[in-house]
Order: sequence, then C-alpha cells, then structure tokens
Amino acid sequence: MIRDNRQDGSSFEYGGAMSEVGLLGMIAVRFPGERLAWDEKAMRFANHDEANRWVTPTYRAPWRFMG
Repeated sequence: MIRDNRQDGSSFEYGGAMSEVGLLGMIAVRFPGERLAWDEKAMRFANHDEANRWVTPTYRAPWRFMG
C-alpha cells in the first residue's frame, strides 16, 4: 500500500478504537461481575481504582512508562 501511494485498508482512527476495545476487554475479564465505567477523555476507569492500575502499570527499574 505505501509503495503504491494508496490509502491503507483501515485508518488509524478505526484501528486505534478497535485496539482500545480489545485491551479494555482484557482488563475487564480480571473483574468478573463488576461494572467498569470507562472515561475515554480521561483515559481511565471512573469508578474502579484497581482496574486503573492495569491501564498504566508500574514498571520495574530501569523500565518506565513513556506515555
């Protein structure tokens, strides 16, 4: 696609949203039976501090979050 200077099959907006849904689903399976309210503007769960730890995990030194 890039070599032919054509648009890709799906945009980043679509792929990014699909990735977000999948990753949030992986967090949700850790909390069965609990309601998780995702605040997409704040990029965190509005009602669940423990689930938020999976959104931005703590890394061991010397690794660190670059976001």
